[in-house]
Amino acid sequence: MPRKFLEALASLKLTVTLFALSMVLIFAGTLAQVDLGIWQTVDAYFRSPIAWISLQLFIPRQVLEAPISIPFPGGLTLGLLMVVNLLAAHALRFRLTKKRIGIITLHAGVIVLLLGEFVTAWMAEEGMMSIDVGGSSQYVEDIRTVEFAVVDPSDPDVDRVVVIPASKLKGKVRQGGRFTHEALPFEFEINRWIPNARLLRANEPTIANRGVGLDAVADELPQVRGVDGAMTDSPSAYVTLYREGENLGTWLLSADLIDAQAVDVDGKTYGIALRFKRTYKPYTLHLLEFRHDVFVGTQVPRNFSSRVRLVDPTRDTDREVVIWMNNPLRYAGATFYQASYKPDGTGTVLQVVRNPGAALPYIACILVGGGMTWHFLFVLVGFLKKQTSRDKKREPKEESSPAAHPAQRALPWVVGVLGLLIACSGLLRPDPRQEFDIETFATLPVSAGGRVKPMDSAARHVLAVASGRQVVHHEEGRMSATEFLLRLMALPETIRHLPIIRVDHPDVLALLHLRPEDGGRISLAKIEPHWTAVAEQAERALDVQSRRRDSFQRGVVQLYSRVNTVLAYSGMMEPYAIPPLGPDDEWSPFNEAFLASGLMRPDGHPMGEFDPASIHPAVAFYVTMMTAYSEQNPEDFNLAAGMYRDLLERDMGRVMGKARLEVHFNRGSLFTGAMGVYTLAFLILCMSMLLRMRRVGGGGRLAFLPEGLRVSATAFIWAAFLVHTAAIVMRIYLQERPPVTNLYSSAVFVGWASVLLGLLLERVYKLGIAAMGAASIGFSTLVVAHHLGSDGDTMEMMQAVLDSNFWLATHVITITLGYSATFLAGALGIIYIILGVFTRQLTPDRAKALTTMVYGTVCFALLLSFVGTVLGGIWADQSWGRFWGWDPKENGAALVVLLNAIILHGRWGGIIRQRGIMVLAVSGNIITAWSWFGTNMLGIGLHSYGFMESAVFWLLAFVASQLMVMAVGLIPLPGWKSQPRG
Repeated sequence: MPRKFLEALASLKLTVTLFALSMVLIFAGTLAQVDLGIWQTVDAYFRSPIAWISLQLFIPRQVLEAPISIPFPGGLTLGLLMVVNLLAAHALRFRLTKKRIGIITLHAGVIVLLLGEFVTAWMAEEGMMSIDVGGSSQYVEDIRTVEFAVVDPSDPDVDRVVVIPASKLKGKVRQGGRFTHEALPFEFEINRWIPNARLLRANEPTIANRGVGLDAVADELPQVRGVDGAMTDSPSAYVTLYREGENLGTWLLSADLIDAQAVDVDGKTYGIALRFKRTYKPYTLHLLEFRHDVFVGTQVPRNFSSRVRLVDPTRDTDREVVIWMNNPLRYAGATFYQASYKPDGTGTVLQVVRNPGAALPYIACILVGGGMTWHFLFVLVGFLKKQTSRDKKREPKEESSPAAHPAQRALPWVVGVLGLLIACSGLLRPDPRQEFDIETFATLPVSAGGRVKPMDSAARHVLAVASGRQVVHHEEGRMSATEFLLRLMALPETIRHLPIIRVDHPDVLALLHLRPEDGGRISLAKIEPHWTAVAEQAERALDVQSRRRDSFQRGVVQLYSRVNTVLAYSGMMEPYAIPPLGPDDEWSPFNEAFLASGLMRPDGHPMGEFDPASIHPAVAFYVTMMTAYSEQNPEDFNLAAGMYRDLLERDMGRVMGKARLEVHFNRGSLFTGAMGVYTLAFLILCMSMLLRMRRVGGGGRLAFLPEGLRVSATAFIWAAFLVHTAAIVMRIYLQERPPVTNLYSSAVFVGWASVLLGLLLERVYKLGIAAMGAASIGFSTLVVAHHLGSDGDTMEMMQAVLDSNFWLATHVITITLGYSATFLAGALGIIYIILGVFTRQLTPDRAKALTTMVYGTVCFALLLSFVGTVLGGIWADQSWGRFWGWDPKENGAALVVLLNAIILHGRWGGIIRQRGIMVLAVSGNIITAWSWFGTNMLGIGLHSYGFMESAVFWLLAFVASQLMVMAVGLIPLPGWKSQPRG
């Protein structure tokens, strides 16, 4: 009996079941954060024995009005069962051998990782320390809970404070009645408790008749979610005090109030306050300086930093320290992180973390990463040895086969060169000749969005924001973005009737007195008569939180923003076209520099006469160029543009070099070219597969055709991959960042990595299947990138919290490679299902080869996704003191890891066979897409940097398509035209 019980506990079926249940819990917990917030969700889902999952998370509230919840194993239960399952498995069937070292080490690391989460849940302390510039603090506030404090200041050396925690306060609110305690100089009753409120000026009498409540009222607000950055609930309460039955009055208390309110009791004055829970330290931090730097012309934070003086008499410490993003201060067991700042910029907010188990995740990650690497390398070496052995057995047959014709050997090279020419065709097209030297004007550097870029990129940005395109199509033909911007600056009246503002929402169109069929790109001339109404509606919508706006409000705000962006460029307030004259200067807008130059200063002006020597050279050149263009004088325009270019070449040579390269990069559209070649390769592979199905050629002259098409398609993919690589390298050089910095670049990189993996698999298994998967992913990810980049600059500057090339080059690239491998496995699974159900081409050999490919890719995906997730945890620990915070993006990464682990464990345990592996691999596409995009669409979380609501439909459509493929894959085997092993 004990043996059977141990076998049940050690079962791989139990392992897979626990993984699956964990995925359900994590997904439900992520959705719950939208309403509950991260802190409440963590307690209710991830750190509880039982989680009560609301069905309204999955069923629209319009369909299910009643709040029905079902019990589900909580994170605590699942974590403990996983530890028991691992220990039982090792006690029963694992022996310490060379082959098992990796697995044993890996599982030891998993146990330590789970132990670390338990220690963190029970023992970690986290709080905030707010300090004004010139001020100091020696206490940490826990912003998740409050306390009622009564201060007795009668002792001149030290205040005597009695505090009552929030848990007891809330309990008394539920029970009713007065709160009494021998340490308190009075009794009190909570008349009203408000979990989150703001203080407003009272315009009429309120409940309170003492203190602040005479002039203020608590306005109730929705509770803040723990994923809303530095925002937190600010509780308020109306409290009535009593002394021996006498009513002393009613006070309004709020966590927003800094000072305690005075209460006179028996001739003695006390202070009362509702404040965040405080923990005092034996040392003091003095804030000497706080910096909140933003990128020029933007509100994007470039740097948060606090220069503090640390004074600790108990350790004889007195020193200065600078704390900034990703660079915390560690002292006396606590870690101080630069978390936020006071809204008016007068002080800093430091996050203070004390976690006795902080080292456990690092130890676990070393064990898991090392064990996983050892195991997969051991498997890989064994696979390569078997492959070499099989190749040697085939050598005699290959020697007896006729030598390939020279034309056949040259074919891939010829096709590859052709693919390069097609992909690079954008660079090979000559620009149309024009009277005005638009090419030179396009290369002039400006500052926009916080980075220096050529005028061409700024023009493409404003046009993309306004219309979603980078060219203007009008009755007279096509206009480039640079020419459009030049006309917008110099001849703004000529663009009033051009269709450049995209408007689609029918109610917004109605606001403009247009019909729904008039939607699309419309002119400023059609908007201008109704601009007052648009501005009024937009200003109303802007007062509503972005997540709470309806579709009309979002549409009118979007229109308002688009038109204002065009107007800002028209008035030359953007981009910042005037370069700095010295190292301490910044880029400035032409409008500002022109007004400061005094060129328009009339005679007798109080500031004196205009001094030509004081004018900025760039202002003079721009005035000349704009004047010449408005007067249609190409000679003067070209002369001024050329002279200004030469001046910049002399003083800003490197900037000009990068500007020229970026212009070529923009016009070359290398990603679009690569996309076209990937498409061509996919079509050729489909043709090759079709010819094999029909057995075209037999043993005659056309016998080479199917294989020749496969070789040609593979050559096309290599050509597209090389151009894809070159474009990524150019972006790295221009941005001076690793390849993945935002959603756009992640789509580009996911496709690149998937193509590389597919090509490597194609080298081993020359079936055309891996190449087909590579081509399809390469094309589809570049399509996604194209749409992600249609509304602005794709090389935007990094926010302060992300400004770390080291972590961008390690965590972000590794996790993206994990996405790539998972997507490739899913693409191969789709091909397996389609070939098996609809054709007779899924022979036993092909099915076995495909299964091996998917298995190896899943192994690779598990390794990369786990290591990437771990590196993200380390980065998070370095940035804000939480190795794992159950943030939606973190949860998405965990789902990818768990799914890949289910596939491998299911295969090892014989729970799934070929078909099951493929169906689960396709489900990996859904999980990865959710982790990649879906978590952003929730609009919550510390990682939600790329929210885009418009993509919800396309994500749902993609998920539906993958579910359909999975359903097809589950058709009973008699319904398959090919019948592989189950």
